[in-house]
Amino acid sequence: PPELENIDVASQTSYLWEIELEYKKDLEEAKAKFKAAEKAAEKAAKKAARKAARKLKAARKAAKEAAEKNSKELAFKLISEGWSLEKIAEFTGLTLEQVRSLAPA
Repeated sequence: PPELENIDVASQTSYLWEIELEYKKDLEEAKAKFKAAEKAAEKAAKKAARKAARKLKAARKAAKEAAEKNSKELAFKLISEGWSLEKIAEFTGLTLEQVRSLAPA
């Protein structure tokens, strides 16, 4: 830089040394900020993944319950039409015990 032209070599060296130290300090601060941001992003990603997993689990449970409800409703209709309990169990995926529990006594 032009401001170094009018000072002695020792002063120039000292000035450059200070600039280098400042650069290293700034670099370390930037690395620390980056690492903190990276850690925060990883934490946020893990939180989002856990939330998505909970939603997926709830959706699967709801779908399973809805499918079972539909199977029971179909089984009830088939019972009222006189189908055999064994065939109803086969076609609906319900157990024979579940079908029997739907049949009138």
